[in-house]
Amino acid sequence: MILFPTLKRVPLLSEEDIEALSVYFNPYLSETEFTVITEACLLPTYMNVAFFRVLYLLNGQLERLSFNQFKDGWHLLTSDQWTIESLIFKILKKQHCSYLTPDDFLPVLEDIVMNHPSLQFLEDNIPFQERYIETVICRIFYEAQCPSGKLCQRQFNKSKFTQLLNEIKPAIDLYTVHTLFSYKQFYVIYCKLWSLDTDHDLLLTQSDLLNYNMGSLTQSVIESITKRGHLINFMDTLTTDDDADPVCLTYFDFIWFILSETDKSSPVAIEYWFRCLDTDGDGILSSYELQSYWAEQDIKQHFYENDSLDGYVQFEDIIRQMNDIIQPHIPGQFTLKDLKKNGYLAERFFDTFMDYEKFQIHEAHQEGCIRSQHRKYDEDPLTDDFGLPLFSHWNDYADMEYDRILLDDNYLNPYEEEEEEVYEDVYNEEKEATYNEEEVIYNEEEVLVYNEEELNMSILCNHNDHYYHEEDGLTTSSNTPTGDSTRSSIFTEEYYIHKEEDYFHQQGEDYFHQQGEDYFKHQAEDYFKQQADDYFHQGDYQEEYYQKDVEELKEEYPSLHQEKLSHWIFNHHPLQF
Repeated sequence: MILFPTLKRVPLLSEEDIEALSVYFNPYLSETEFTVITEACLLPTYMNVAFFRVLYLLNGQLERLSFNQFKDGWHLLTSDQWTIESLIFKILKKQHCSYLTPDDFLPVLEDIVMNHPSLQFLEDNIPFQERYIETVICRIFYEAQCPSGKLCQRQFNKSKFTQLLNEIKPAIDLYTVHTLFSYKQFYVIYCKLWSLDTDHDLLLTQSDLLNYNMGSLTQSVIESITKRGHLINFMDTLTTDDDADPVCLTYFDFIWFILSETDKSSPVAIEYWFRCLDTDGDGILSSYELQSYWAEQDIKQHFYENDSLDGYVQFEDIIRQMNDIIQPHIPGQFTLKDLKKNGYLAERFFDTFMDYEKFQIHEAHQEGCIRSQHRKYDEDPLTDDFGLPLFSHWNDYADMEYDRILLDDNYLNPYEEEEEEVYEDVYNEEKEATYNEEEVIYNEEEVLVYNEEELNMSILCNHNDHYYHEEDGLTTSSNTPTGDSTRSSIFTEEYYIHKEEDYFHQQGEDYFHQQGEDYFKHQAEDYFKQQADDYFHQGDYQEEYYQKDVEELKEEYPSLHQEKLSHWIFNHHPLQF
């Protein structure tokens, strides 16, 4: 019988170290001031918010903590924890849970977004902050191979979250890192989604997803992805949209999809694609299921008429080839265990039934696995005809895509497009306000607010009478658009033109010359047409003045009189000419 010695567990901090922290409390510390304590406790800098909040809950939800409150809370947290990883896991998880859910990581990501210098430019862009947080959280669960959304201690350690969080120092540029905290990689994912999402509701329909990588995936595969490629538990914890279409991909679904599509050789990607292609959910990809996926590949094969292949490839040949390279326990029936034996061969298996272009490349490299060869000899990733990387590691793919996005002027930029929408709304509001201001006419004695339906010509017709009636020797008491008068208000067009010039000379010649004389002539004609009926029915005008106006119009503007006024006069006044 072999006896293993009992290892003595050393506490994370000695009592002397804890007592030494009392000098920082004066006598309380707030959340923003607590960073020095967090770092002294060997925790990552950006665990400060999560650490303070758990102590805050243990001490009756106080906004500030004293040294004794910190000391009591520290002893409660570390009583059964002997490693930093286990301590962080306990700080993040809910009190009565034995696992972490996606929302448990929110305090850490909020701390990074609000306090890291590299992300200060997102301070006023709340949507981008939320998308960045969601992307990093989803990638944490992806690296831990946890699609269920319930991260246990073993999976948490596997994700290397603590190590990665320790590397995120304020001096580190989050653009240059190649970890799940990379802003560049988040930007690539979000731009890819934005370019596919035609209505920008963060939901991808089957028609949206058909445009992914220039339509590389077949229709049947797209349908399988939208039906069985969902992360249900992520929807429950991070969103409140209960009306989401079940046949659409959410942003979390898309993150899982694009990571798995870029590198199908990883264990989590193999699980993802197996789940999507397993139509009946029996844990076996049978020849019957695979034949339905190959049918569309066969159509593409005949459409492109590829001369590089020795004749057309038949489905029976494909199955024999897959049996040879995968070597399933039962020929023609491929299980998840069979595919996980060799990730590189599993990628070739999936590409055969999903992506015709990659299938062709695999067929042209019969001597071995393309991805393994490129990694072994450190070769540059392959690209397709559109410059899209093929068989590359995610970090390489993100770098190439980021450069392509920056160089492609036609590539949709979600950040700029959202700003343009905001600026457009502001511009429309300012334009509407300017338009409304123009409806208010300032006179020397009072401000007259005209109805929006009044034409610009009402400026000349409705001034104070001392402006134009006194000049004609007339007396009036009208200060309104329809006041009483001793003569007809239908003046000649020439009269209005003179009054226009006088008015705009007083207000400024620039506006008059900008509009031009013809503009006001047309306005006068339109104004006659709209106002004549009202004036004729008022009955307060002397007929001799009316006749005088008519004669003036006949003599000076016969065409205007015949075409514009004869119909109105014959219908609305007994006097004819």
